[in-house]
Amino acid sequence: MWWNGLFWRELQQKNVNFNTNVFFSGLRGSSIAFLVNDLFQNSSSNFFIVTNDKEKAAYLLNDLQSLLPEKHIHYFPESYKVPYKEEKTSNASVQERAETLSQLSKENYSGIVVTYATALAEKVASKTSLNKNTLVIKKGDKLSLDFIEEFLLSYDFQLCDFVSEPGQYAIRGGIVDVYSFAHELPYRIELFGNDVDAIKTFDPASQLSNHNYDFVTIIPNIQSNQVIEVRQPIFDYLSDDTVICFDDALFTKELIDKQFEKTEKAFAQLSGTVEHLPPHELYIKGEEFFNLIKPFKIIEYGINKHIASQQIEFNQSP
Repeated sequence: MWWNGLFWRELQQKNVNFNTNVFFSGLRGSSIAFLVNDLFQNSSSNFFIVTNDKEKAAYLLNDLQSLLPEKHIHYFPESYKVPYKEEKTSNASVQERAETLSQLSKENYSGIVVTYATALAEKVASKTSLNKNTLVIKKGDKLSLDFIEEFLLSYDFQLCDFVSEPGQYAIRGGIVDVYSFAHELPYRIELFGNDVDAIKTFDPASQLSNHNYDFVTIIPNIQSNQVIEVRQPIFDYLSDDTVICFDDALFTKELIDKQFEKTEKAFAQLSGTVEHLPPHELYIKGEEFFNLIKPFKIIEYGINKHIASQQIEFNQSP
């Protein structure tokens, strides 16, 4: 396609020094998606893009999905969990967070994560906790039906007739249908005695199987207190070669501080009858956020420059 590599060629002509933090000014519309696409395809770096809000993240995600294979693009939303409230979180957002963390934890991960300011504030399960609470099932494994059901029940998966959303499972004879929190489709595990005979994904609407797999990972709700033993910022999941792109880094810091202040107020109003984790174990602060991003290469692409030492002007018109 004519546009493929267009930004990369221009950056080569401008002699951009990618060993320093860069501010790309004058970008309009979907240009940031084309720019990141070129950088991703012409470098060995992963990219972590932080927009100012959910709406901008959705537009950018859609643009990138049009340019790159789906396996390279991941979305990291907020959990929508109200601090210290027992309200049920959105399974869809928990699923997307879990799937992204699962991908980032892989040694050979290569891709782009799109997120937004408030989604970064909440700490996530550590890599150790995630791995410890993940069930890997391989074709040919010796695995009893009782063991699978015991694992699912211990993490509050709900038994139902037909699975339709993450956190559900169904058993029919030697077939186990389970909707993991780390995949967009549920799995169908077929047992022959205690042998894993086949593993497939299936459409929850039609209940028809589609793709076959040699192995799958079953991940429970990572927002559950049963899973999270140690919490850490999502930045701890990023590889050293990750480039973090900001719409506005200072605005992101301010939103993180507001979320932390909100959490502190909610914590102060709690009664002393139940023990709760303090705010600093659940959320990061703005200053901590700035310290966490220091080891990474930074690209700023919005209106204002806060971190970058090098500025590249594109002078685009809407």
